[in-house]
Amino acid sequence: MHTTLTLTPTTIPTFTIVTYHSIILPTLPATTTPTFTIVTYHSIILPTLPPSTMTSSTPTLPPTAIAETDWAIASVSITPQNPQAGYPVTLSATLVALSSTASFPQSVAVECTIDGIPFASGTVLYPGPVGNPYLMNAQTPWIATPGTHTLTWSVSGEGSNNALSTTFTVGPAVQTTTQPASTSTQPLADFTISATPPSQGVLQGQTVSYSVNVTALNGFNSPVSLSVSGLPPNADGVFSNPSAPPNFASTLTVTLPSNVSTGPYTLTVTGSGGGITHIANLVLTVNAAATTQTSTSTPETSSGLMSVLGQDQLLILGAAVLLAAVLIAVALLSRRKPTQTQPTGTGAATGMVYCPKCGTQNLAANSYCAKCGAKL
Repeated sequence: MHTTLTLTPTTIPTFTIVTYHSIILPTLPATTTPTFTIVTYHSIILPTLPPSTMTSSTPTLPPTAIAETDWAIASVSITPQNPQAGYPVTLSATLVALSSTASFPQSVAVECTIDGIPFASGTVLYPGPVGNPYLMNAQTPWIATPGTHTLTWSVSGEGSNNALSTTFTVGPAVQTTTQPASTSTQPLADFTISATPPSQGVLQGQTVSYSVNVTALNGFNSPVSLSVSGLPPNADGVFSNPSAPPNFASTLTVTLPSNVSTGPYTLTVTGSGGGITHIANLVLTVNAAATTQTSTSTPETSSGLMSVLGQDQLLILGAAVLLAAVLIAVALLSRRKPTQTQPTGTGAATGMVYCPKCGTQNLAANSYCAKCGAKL
């Protein structure tokens, strides 16, 4: 009940009344002895009772349980730390619960002001637990204005640590101008080095030469010294003009020993002068020297032929086919019958004989066949 409760004489004598404001009891007869308990948070107005029928006692009030959290603003900051006029600035603060009698998460109201003027406010859901720093940012950046300003963050509640401020200065906007690049830069003095031919071959024990040219650039006039590296082992490399101010030419002569290893070598010609160094690369390929071979001609024998044939399977196969053809031809010739046979009956020519090999008719006086030369 939120206003006033009034009891009538017909109310049961034993009762309990609870109110937030006041209780008014009726005037009871002298013969009535009521028993009651009254609990209130504010005031009780008792009726006028006879002394013999009314007793009172101090009521016992229950404790009031109120959930409380001690909030604090631990720090405030701006980003960037040195803002310029006209640029956006992020406003931030760290919220922390120092203690609490309630569970988390909890909602709490916070506010952000610039120079005392509200800039951002709202409710933050703090996740907990106690002591956990929670970073807050104003949803909209503040556009900086020149001068000194004070940023203040506050959280609802009582206490000296519920608000925290920081002072910062915003400088004027910086004007950026782009200057065109200068095109009148004086070129530096320099030189170039080249060598030809870029690649060549040589036999073991022989000599090879390269042409080297040094050319000045932008008035370079310091002496340039030439050297070579990467030569084969025990080879000599000599310049006809090892040092001079450019422009000049020099011949590099490379002499190889007879036992030098064959293969490609990369030669590096280096020119140094006036604090500048340039190189030119060359390729030198060493080939094996020619050797004289002598051989003794001997009649070819069957064993030598077979040795040659053994080196190539195709030759072996061809020889086998040729040998088979020869054997077949010999066999056919040996079995050939005479084209004419000697007559055994009447009509044979008197004084004539036939060759037993080819069947040709010959005179009986001949000892050999006139056609094939076989013995008759």
